[in-house]
Amino acid sequence: MTRWIFTAAAAMLATLAAPHAFSQAGAWPNKPIRLIAGFPPGTPPEVVARLLADKMAPALGQPIVVENRPGAS
Repeated sequence: MTRWIFTAAAAMLATLAAPHAFSQAGAWPNKPIRLIAGFPPGTPPEVVARLLADKMAPALGQPIVVENRPGAS
């Protein structure tokens, strides 16, 4: 019986904490997303990264900045 009470209490506490956790989720991300392309500008992988950023930005509702960092792969 004690184990059942402990399990029920833990479930109730988790349920009470859930709305607070979900209320913070709406604020993410609150700044531009950086997409790092590990290749020099003008190469095919970098062009694909820019195309992906153009398609992802409206879906996520945030601007996406593509940064070129050769050798960052």
